[in-house]
Amino acid sequence: MRTLNILTFLISFSSFSQSIQKVDLKKVEILNSTALALLDNSAAIISSNPDVKEFNINTESLESISFDGNLFSSNMRGLEYYGLGTKTKEIKSFTMQKMQMPSVSGAYSKNDSIAKVAVGIKFNVFTLYNASSEDMREKYASMRQKLKKLIALANDQMEREGYKIGEDEDEAKKYNARFEEVLEELIKNESGIEAKNFSDILKAPLLTLDIASAYSMLMPAKDFNKSQSGRFGAWSTLTFTLGKGDEHLKLYGFCRYIQDNTDYDSKSKKFTNQTNFFDIGSKAQFDWNKISVGYEYIKRNGDGKNYRSVGFVQYKVSDNLYVTGGFGKNFESALNDETVSLLGIRWGINAKDSRNWE
Repeated sequence: MRTLNILTFLISFSSFSQSIQKVDLKKVEILNSTALALLDNSAAIISSNPDVKEFNINTESLESISFDGNLFSSNMRGLEYYGLGTKTKEIKSFTMQKMQMPSVSGAYSKNDSIAKVAVGIKFNVFTLYNASSEDMREKYASMRQKLKKLIALANDQMEREGYKIGEDEDEAKKYNARFEEVLEELIKNESGIEAKNFSDILKAPLLTLDIASAYSMLMPAKDFNKSQSGRFGAWSTLTFTLGKGDEHLKLYGFCRYIQDNTDYDSKSKKFTNQTNFFDIGSKAQFDWNKISVGYEYIKRNGDGKNYRSVGFVQYKVSDNLYVTGGFGKNFESALNDETVSLLGIRWGINAKDSRNWE
């Protein structure tokens, strides 16, 4: 019986000691929908998500919904997820490894007479972290070493408090529960033990470049057999971040090409007259813990002059649920309202909320 109790404890202890040496992905951002951005039916078109949850649902209005995901990162360890290689010595401040984990997107939007279906894909071309490669490797190695030392300190404190593995399962559970409390308290009181310095670097990269592409179809809301080409778009977003961790200012630069078949011909009662647009825009967004506020302006050139001027606000209800809003002027279009007044939710999950670092 005693052997069984000890085995139970060791398994539990091993699991816990490993868990604190994993990267926590619960606070990773919920993805902004690439497909909805093509339709201009989103609170914010300009966005950057170098790190995303594996599956997301966006309902930014009563008329549209999108399903977005990162299907290629489910088996990646923590360092790989952030594009930092597989071992400590491979960590570098500049990485292009995230190209291997694109996010894919699908959206459906409908008004009284027209339905739109869109698909999209986004890649992070490169990420430059706000620290030198050597500094990042040192912070990461220090984090792992401190965790090992604190486990040893927790064992010492358990002995001083007189805790021993008991003869039955209940006593083993009490020992394990107290050990977790002691270790968590030591972690809390130790400066930087939760990899705060290291994780703050990962949360707010200094510079990122994303590229994206999307395609949409139009169809009468009551007759899906009469579908036709809607839009094709390709764009890039450069993001510069000032600050670290959960409090930072992001500045975005944005350019986009759109081939548009959504001009409405009242005589033929069809969407025809292919047009080409070139959008250039910028955005500023301030993130402060659970609240994000921003403003974006996009100038449209090409076959028609137009612009979009929209304010954006987001509140994080929990790690997996955001409430978003967008208010302002949208591009003029036969398919979209000129006024943006969107209030919706974003919901995202990971199959696993933590990964082994390496």
